[in-house]
Amino acid sequence: MELLLSREKNPFFEHAEAEYLLAEHDGEVVGRIAAISNRLHNETHGDRVGFFGFFESVDDQAVADELLRAAADWCRARGHDVLRGPASFSVNDECGLLVDGFDTPPTLMMPHNPRYYVTLLERAGFAKAKDLWVYEGGSDERYVPVPERLARGTELIRQRMGITLRPLDMKNFHGEVERIKELYSAQDDGTATGRKAVMGALTLYLDFINLFLFMLRFLGDRR
Repeated sequence: MELLLSREKNPFFEHAEAEYLLAEHDGEVVGRIAAISNRLHNETHGDRVGFFGFFESVDDQAVADELLRAAADWCRARGHDVLRGPASFSVNDECGLLVDGFDTPPTLMMPHNPRYYVTLLERAGFAKAKDLWVYEGGSDERYVPVPERLARGTELIRQRMGITLRPLDMKNFHGEVERIKELYSAQDDGTATGRKAVMGALTLYLDFINLFLFMLRFLGDRR
C-alpha cells in the first residue's frame, strides 16, 4: 500500500495528483478518502472529471458526507465539474463499488466493501455511472463452471485467431512478465503518455505479484 500511495514511486503520479484525507471524531479515525485529479483521463476523454477513491467510513452519513464534500471541494478547485468513484486510483487499479455478491470472499484487485457503503453514497447524491461485472471462477474447494455460452464463444475465437493457452512458466517469471507487458501495451490508446501510464500501472502490479510469490515461496520453505 505504501508503494501504491507514494507520489514518488507510483507512475500514476506522472500524469495525476491526489490528496489523502482522514475524518476524525474524538481523536479516533472514522473514515478516509483520496481526492484524485487524473490529467490523462480528462485529456483522453475530453472530460473535467475528478475522482475519489480509497473510501472507507463508519456507518455514519455525516462522516461520509464530510469526506465526499472535502474530496469534491479539492477537485472543484482544480477545475473539475464531476466527482466519480470509487476509483483507487483509476480503472487500472481497484475500481467500483460492490453492490451485489456480499456472500463471496474478498478477491485481489476487486472492491469488497460493506453493504452500507451503497446507502452512504446514494444518500450523498451519487448515482450509478456504469455496471462493472466480475466473473467468479471459484476455487479448488468450490469450482464454478464456465457458462456454456462463454466457453463456446471462447473456443470459437481461439480457433479463428489461432490462439493457444498455457500456464505461466514460473521458472522464467521475468520473461513472462515482459510478454504480458508487450500484450498489454498493444491495446493502449496509441499515445506516448497513455502507453507510459498503462505500462507504469502494469509494472507496479506485476511487482506486487512478484513480491507475493516470493513470500509464498519463503513461507513454504519455512514449513
